[in-house]
Amino acid sequence: MRSIIHTILGYKLWAEVRLQSLRPVSAKRRNHLLVVSWAFPPMHATSAHFPKALACAAGGMGQALSVVCAPVPDEPTAQGNEMLEDLPPGIRILRVPGRLRAGYNPTLYPATRLFPQIDGEFATALLMSRHAMASLRDDPPSMILAFGPRFANFVAGYQLSRGLGAPLALFYIDEWTVMTPSFVTVGPDDRAWEDRCLRHARFVAFVTEGKRRDYCRAFPFIEPRAHVYENGWDPRPFAKAAMPSRGADDGILTIDFVGVAATHTPIREFFETLAPAFERAPELRTRVAIRMTGPLTEYGQSCAAWAREHGISVAVHPGVPQSEAVGLMMSSDACLLLLNTAYDGLIPQKTYDYMRAGAPILAFGTSSEGARVVNATGAGPAAVAVGDAAALAGSLRRLIEAPRERWRTAERAEWVASRNRETIAGELIRDLHHAS
Repeated sequence: MRSIIHTILGYKLWAEVRLQSLRPVSAKRRNHLLVVSWAFPPMHATSAHFPKALACAAGGMGQALSVVCAPVPDEPTAQGNEMLEDLPPGIRILRVPGRLRAGYNPTLYPATRLFPQIDGEFATALLMSRHAMASLRDDPPSMILAFGPRFANFVAGYQLSRGLGAPLALFYIDEWTVMTPSFVTVGPDDRAWEDRCLRHARFVAFVTEGKRRDYCRAFPFIEPRAHVYENGWDPRPFAKAAMPSRGADDGILTIDFVGVAATHTPIREFFETLAPAFERAPELRTRVAIRMTGPLTEYGQSCAAWAREHGISVAVHPGVPQSEAVGLMMSSDACLLLLNTAYDGLIPQKTYDYMRAGAPILAFGTSSEGARVVNATGAGPAAVAVGDAAALAGSLRRLIEAPRERWRTAERAEWVASRNRETIAGELIRDLHHAS
């Protein structure tokens, strides 16, 4: 019965959005950017970082900016609260009224067989659309920028573009129906809605050339309006970071994985390669330790337990604010970069933070743009393929024997200098203005 009631409420909401889109909006428009992102501080999610950087860049440029986003979580994390503190004054945050259920989803959930099914939930798109249309009718945006995932943001951007009469730009942090990552849910209606959003969009951005290339193959009509803006590293936590003292050398190489040990992260494969590497080189077993710092997940805990059962020293610590996390990266003996080798066009967001932190990088997984970045800049030993225990043992020896300065190359410094996330966000804002 509850699902039927929610389905009726969902169609009522859809009708309200359609009616709102028919109402007139102010004829006066200023240079005003509307960002559509369900994830926004203090919600801490990977997809919240670039919208936050865009807001910070807009504040420094005097750019009028509004954001339509989710309600504040009941229990924001320390990471999310720190991100919220970084936001500049003057931006207008339109938080959808209500509360969140599990997974940061809205409390409205119509029956799956009776309502459109898209990543992030169609009801999410409708709630954002209704709230933003009602709030901005007298001050409509000159451009709408929707971030994905979640891809309900794109559908909301599409509806808002039609209802408020502003051009639409789409920003793919990850993929929707092309090379879909495991954390994006694709159902029966996603492809049609993605096609509709892309055909309507005036501007489409991707965070790597590989992602842009694959999308242009799947949707050739976007080629003239498809662009690349790399994810970059966030300058705010680095400005606040205090690097912990490294103390006396205890002869142990402590390798840090800083972030969420999610199921798409090959940390189990890393441990399964490390165990035979120790069998090949038994002296390394007492010289190498792994430290995992980030939100505790069942998957991460089970991987750590497996590793301990196989004689690997693993410490697991809860998540910390980002400024503490980058301080840990900066002081680390080596940072572990786990690469999903199923997709060549991938540069994990963590790559940028690790590169900026300056510590040696142990890249695990060879078939991705992230691995090529580490190899080309000399930021660490050559990336190690999954299952190559001999190569992993060799990389560990190099990290133990070489001084840290060995990995702080001129090529690395040059790469880092051009990838400040707020600088990139500022370039995006200027390009969107020219496209509006």
